[in-house]
Amino acid sequence: MSEETSEAPAVESANDSPFEEDFRDYQGEPEPEAEAQPEPERYEVKWGDQTENLTIEELKAAYQTRRASDEKFRKSSMIEKQAEALLDRLKTDPVSILENPELGINFRELAEDYLYNKIQYEQMSDEERSHHDTREELERLRAEKQKREDQEFQSKVDENTKTYNAQIIHALEKSGIPKTPGSVRRIAQYMYNGHKAGRAITAEVAASLVKGDLMKEHKELYGNLQGDQLGEYFDPETLKRMRQFEIAKLKRSPEASPSESPAKKHKSKKISMADWKSRNEAIKLGLA
Repeated sequence: MSEETSEAPAVESANDSPFEEDFRDYQGEPEPEAEAQPEPERYEVKWGDQTENLTIEELKAAYQTRRASDEKFRKSSMIEKQAEALLDRLKTDPVSILENPELGINFRELAEDYLYNKIQYEQMSDEERSHHDTREELERLRAEKQKREDQEFQSKVDENTKTYNAQIIHALEKSGIPKTPGSVRRIAQYMYNGHKAGRAITAEVAASLVKGDLMKEHKELYGNLQGDQLGEYFDPETLKRMRQFEIAKLKRSPEASPSESPAKKHKSKKISMADWKSRNEAIKLGLA
């Protein structure tokens, strides 16, 4: 008499993750090691007194660099020759240059103004001429001073911009916020609002405020989306990274279920006294 054996149907656990199948596949056989790539062929090249062995890709890069350098030198040489020709023509025939319609200069009006001012100057008395020369010199010195101050101001602006950019980038990296034009603009806006209100807000404090804003916005936007809707909002590469994150969590704690895993305790983040004061000032001003 033959015995019939029956297997109990597999019962799927209620705590199985939708990524459990991917996780089991992940724990399967290791992938075969990639075959070693052959060493690229090299060619002997002489550079002055030196000899090097370069690959075909290195030779291509060197050739492209040389061609770009030759093109820049050719354009620079052409511009220099044109400038020399223009200068020679100004010396020999300046009227033909000034009458060129492409310059947009009314040469007749220019010549008349010059002669009128020259005649007026010649008809002045010695005292009037002295006052005129003094006034002209003062205007020249004032213009040079203004130009120097403008250059110094622009230099300070560029230096401060460079410093603030470095602070913002460092704050983004420290806070874990992706470095995008939008995130940089948000941090800069918080810092500007604080400065405008008479309270300095550091880049790190501004980054923490921006991170809070982003997390709140994203939770409100994506929190109620279903699976199909998530596929509309996220590209396949982003969804793939999300799945890999879930798989990594399962691998670190394969037996833990969502209902059994204890709630993580919030770990307070230490901040400096300056950042603490800056954040409090932002809260008082309604910036946070």
